[in-house]
Amino acid sequence: MEEGTFIGDLTGDDSDDLVVVYQNPSQDQVFIEGDLAIFNSSPDGLVLSYRARAAGEVRLLATEDINADTLSDVVWVDTTCGASTCFDTVNVRSWDGSAWADWTDGTITMAYAEITLEDRSEEGAGQEIVLSGGIYGSVGAGPQRSRTEVWASLEGAPYTLLEKAYSASECLYHTVLDANRAFLDAPVNGFDAASLLYTQAAADENLIKCWVRNDELAELRSFSLFRLALIAGYQGDIKGAAAHLATLSETYPGSIYDAVGQQWWTAFEANEDAAAACAEVTTYVEENPAAWEMLADYGYTNPSFEAADVCPVLDLGGDEHSGDAAGDEGTKDAGEEGQPSSPPTSSVGDDSVGAAAAAAPAACPADLAGYAEALPPVLSAAGGDQAAIESWLRTCGVLTDDLGAVVSAELNDDGLPDAIVYPTLITDLGYGPDGAQGAVLIFHSEADGSYTLVANPEIYGQPAPLAVGDLNADGRTDIAWTVTGCSTFCVLEVQMWTWDGDAYLALIEPGATIAAGRASFTPLPAGAPGDGQQLLLEGGVSGTPEGGLAVPHSESWQSIDGGLYRRIAWAYDRTVEGSDCLGLRLVEADVALHASDVVGYGPAIELYGAALDSELAACSILGLAESQELALLRGLARFRLIQAQALSGDLDAARDSLATLAAAQPDAEYTAAATQWLDAMQAGEDPAAACIAVGSIFANHPELWQITDQFGYNHPALAAGQVCYTP
Repeated sequence: MEEGTFIGDLTGDDSDDLVVVYQNPSQDQVFIEGDLAIFNSSPDGLVLSYRARAAGEVRLLATEDINADTLSDVVWVDTTCGASTCFDTVNVRSWDGSAWADWTDGTITMAYAEITLEDRSEEGAGQEIVLSGGIYGSVGAGPQRSRTEVWASLEGAPYTLLEKAYSASECLYHTVLDANRAFLDAPVNGFDAASLLYTQAAADENLIKCWVRNDELAELRSFSLFRLALIAGYQGDIKGAAAHLATLSETYPGSIYDAVGQQWWTAFEANEDAAAACAEVTTYVEENPAAWEMLADYGYTNPSFEAADVCPVLDLGGDEHSGDAAGDEGTKDAGEEGQPSSPPTSSVGDDSVGAAAAAAPAACPADLAGYAEALPPVLSAAGGDQAAIESWLRTCGVLTDDLGAVVSAELNDDGLPDAIVYPTLITDLGYGPDGAQGAVLIFHSEADGSYTLVANPEIYGQPAPLAVGDLNADGRTDIAWTVTGCSTFCVLEVQMWTWDGDAYLALIEPGATIAAGRASFTPLPAGAPGDGQQLLLEGGVSGTPEGGLAVPHSESWQSIDGGLYRRIAWAYDRTVEGSDCLGLRLVEADVALHASDVVGYGPAIELYGAALDSELAACSILGLAESQELALLRGLARFRLIQAQALSGDLDAARDSLATLAAAQPDAEYTAAATQWLDAMQAGEDPAAACIAVGSIFANHPELWQITDQFGYNHPALAAGQVCYTP
């Protein structure tokens, strides 16, 4: 198997099949885009039998029977990167005799993973998939420790998580996390492990502070002493509980957990029921949030923590000291284990929460994909109450002040209120800032009050609503939203759809993206060719060295006669240092030339002419000699000016410009190309044929187009086939 390619029999028919890994060659892509395809042999040759539709860079791991079930497997890694962290996802497809079946039970994903296939466990068949890593690259992730996961095929079944082990840590917080997990496992495993870990957390002076809270060590140790008292209470050890609380009061007098401990003891002493005492504590900490907030903000990769998690009610199987239900204390890692399993069914002093609970007969979905199915009954039960819908989404963890949204609007001209929902969360698979990943779900309401999902576009990053309305004045309602995707920097993309009476159709051409930017709809400038409102993109400075010149720009996108929004104009901020760069002025002119079918050739002619101003500077970030840079850029500007003039019908002006170019650069390749192109046009050739005639000049002299790639990827560059403009 060569890297990225495998040829051999995978389906057992004694004929060679083909596995190919390939990458998008486009220079315009922000992220590495790869994919994997499997071609099966057939009497008519190779036939595409599976395409991965990968999200990032693809690396082939194995093309063999890895789980000893006599069926061939294809294993690969799909690597995607957010603003600060890259995530590796392992995929396994197994030939089942008729198709390439997904042979994973769950998503095998880890940040910065080292991945191996090895015979690690006797429980699994064949080889196990072993991932080691899990450390995010963001400060906001909180205290972290690496982990190792072992995924196994049990008796040949799809790969499932068999083991997860965390590396040793000197952080006190991690010891408390381990103790919390052991505490929740006590109904099955007993309290010994939790008791040992809480004792270590309370007493081991070698455990250190690893986060940013001022009183972190005291907070965590006082919490651990309270938990030791709680364990004693569940075990019926009244003296032990009293002793731990006495130590808590002596060591951390006046602390929030000293108060929590006293609240619990007062209730426990009355009837010796630890679970009932926890119910009293929960009421107290809801009124005193410092008790749970101290554990709730340890970064987005660590577990959540709420009021009910302070004193969990454990079901000890009918023991006299047990409660009615198992606790759910902060066991869901934001970056690993997903969202809360279901919303609460009652509220405390909040009518909107109560309405949301009534409107949410379905539990919170296990993952983002589940909201397409879960939301229709929620929307229907809410009866158009947006606050109720938002409250349910907040309960599920897919709506916060910074993430997610709900928009109510009439979208399909039937007079009924429809809904656009943007559930968003932080996840290992997220492409947005800090791993944010969301969905855009468009629902139409029906006459009977139900809701139907009518659109669910693929989203790679963090979506946010931008506008709803008749944006291009064609009489139909349009929907616009942004999607922010991140790698080493973040890029904002605008997506637009419109309802045509039967389906939602795209309303904007690809490429409406801007680095570290913002988007808005504004009135059209005077004399603009578009209809309705223009889409204005502003920004374009990635902040990375490779991004190049830190000169922001704005773009105007407009819809002409109800057509797709397209880029009409590009303008750099003239007040910023570096805006006098000749290379950047050519970007503005190039955009105008590509919009000449609707704005005419006048703007391009004006901008190419202005780019020949001798005061404009060289500004290559790659160290190109100033004289060489200016000569090439001026040659390109004059060549394209000649094209714009000739295509506008002004051949006399084109001939004059060619004479000026020949006088300034008589031996330059641009002069030869312009002469040959203009001769072809004057001989009656069409523009496409004229460009074909000069194509070899640009192919044989790459410096003629590579000169546009000297200013960083903040600024668009031309490929060899784009230098000669064809309308």
